[in-house]
Amino acid sequence: MKTVDAHFDGKQIVLEEPVKLTAHTKLKVIVAEAGETFSDADLSRWCLRLSEPAFAMVWDNARDAEYEERAEEPWARSDGHLPRCSKGQTQRKPLV
Repeated sequence: MKTVDAHFDGKQIVLEEPVKLTAHTKLKVIVAEAGETFSDADLSRWCLRLSEPAFAMVWDNARDAEYEERAEEPWARSDGHLPRCSKGQTQRKPLV
C-alpha cells in the first residue's frame, strides 16, 4: 500500500507523482474539507482510530484474558511470550 498526494483540478483527481496502476485498481481516497489540511501523522492517527474496534474484538475478550493469565505463570519467558514445546513435549490447549 502506498500514500500519494493528489489534487482535484476541477475535472479529475491528479496524482502528484507517477504511480503505475492497472485498469480497475482499487483505491481509497481521503478528501480534505474546504480549508482543512492534514499531515501523514494525522493520517496515521485516523487509520489507528479506524482499527480500534477490530483490535478491541481481538484483545478485549475472555480468550485474551486467559492468554494474559498464562503469560504471568512462572515458566513464561521474560519477554511475555509463551515458550514453544519441543518435539515430544505436551502442549497446553491452543488459545486460538
